[in-house]
Amino acid sequence: MNCGVPIDISEDDRFLGMINSQFIESVGNRNRGVRLPDFTYINVKNGVLKFDRQGANLEPHSSKYFVRYCLDFDYNTEATAPRWQSHLNRSLPNDEVRNYLGECLALPFYDGKIEKVLILFGEPKTGKSVTLDVYKALLGRENITSESLAALTQTGGTGDYARARLDGKLVNIASDVSKKIGDDGIAKTLISREAVSARNPYEKGFDLENGPRLVFSMNDIPPHLVSDDALCRRAAIIEFTEKVKPEESDTDFAVRIIKNELAGVLNFIIEGLNRLIKNKELKEPEWCKNSVEEIRNEIDPVRAWILERGYEVGENVGYSLSREYQGFVEFCRGNGNIPPGKNTFSSRLKSNGFNVDRPNNREGRLIYIESPLKVSNINGVYFDSPPTILKGGSKIHKN
Repeated sequence: MNCGVPIDISEDDRFLGMINSQFIESVGNRNRGVRLPDFTYINVKNGVLKFDRQGANLEPHSSKYFVRYCLDFDYNTEATAPRWQSHLNRSLPNDEVRNYLGECLALPFYDGKIEKVLILFGEPKTGKSVTLDVYKALLGRENITSESLAALTQTGGTGDYARARLDGKLVNIASDVSKKIGDDGIAKTLISREAVSARNPYEKGFDLENGPRLVFSMNDIPPHLVSDDALCRRAAIIEFTEKVKPEESDTDFAVRIIKNELAGVLNFIIEGLNRLIKNKELKEPEWCKNSVEEIRNEIDPVRAWILERGYEVGENVGYSLSREYQGFVEFCRGNGNIPPGKNTFSSRLKSNGFNVDRPNNREGRLIYIESPLKVSNINGVYFDSPPTILKGGSKIHKN
């Protein structure tokens, strides 16, 4: 009535729905393209917990934050989480890996430029689900989405809709069963939190900027995620190797942590945040590096072949791609692997940094290798003839 709307109209549910829709649309359009504040916050029972470049600070509740939720725990600097800690000790026995996990979980509250997607990898019943169930409860359902990596990286309407649902969220957390990645460029843009196209159904498209952090739980790593160097560098992969024994299985374990220990779990994450602020980077433990290398070699036989032969990226010395592919096929058969086709072999070489081309109108393609430690071995015959000079000073290995 104060706005001049008759009382019978102001109480009509259709009118109220229209007002609410208009308010959301107006606020959304006004905020898009405006730089976000230099802090993140979550609303806990005893105040608003703000995270900025100095760390975490508790402030009184205030309407200025326009928060429509309240998480069901207090912020308490003295709180502990013994069940959570015992879970981590069993699932991740390495101290450095546990600290690394804490820093990765703190990324949504970190203002610096760290381009990482967190991937919890391992067989079922190794503790991945417990970890993410507790993390989701700590953040609150209002702050998260659950879009798959496959959906987020699709082009066209399906991908646009999935990315639009990320708008205004802190973290996207999903258990990914698909081994597919749609568009590499979209994946890298999402991880870097740069502007990416998004659209809600029947609405205009917009650029999603400074999107949420991405966290995925996987039983199998998408091959392209680790065979592509640029993507692999952007992945913080933590392998869970310790399976829960049947007699130790406890379906309510995560529930008890959520009910009693979220304040302590938050302190664990804030400790990770403080390390991030101090170091200004994620320091990947050697254990994780070795684990990722093993995964890459298992998934990508081309990479394993490169390492086994001691090949390094070169610029001037060219070796016949066809002949090297024959050696690669023998290598795969000797290791019980099915070799991919020659074009895939060439693409994988390129993704590992090697230059493959067809110089001087030559019929065959060349791979450029710097001082290979080993030479082609096909059916027990080693090809070690010296390279010949090509035009322009480049060289080619004789067939």
